[in-house]
Amino acid sequence: MLKQNPSTEGSLEATKKLKIIVNELNALKTKNPGREQQIDEAIKEVTAIQNEIVGSILDPIV
Repeated sequence: MLKQNPSTEGSLEATKKLKIIVNELNALKTKNPGREQQIDEAIKEVTAIQNEIVGSILDPIV
């Protein structure tokens, strides 16, 4: 959605929601130690998306 209609407000909202997801995934790691590797992979993917969004916000500034 952000790629079709980029806005700073939408990007900030998405970043906040992704941060919540990362926090929830970290909580899952402590509750599910046997799935730590899978959860770490999910965290990497979410973090990559966050970085992409932040980069799209900062790109016009640079």
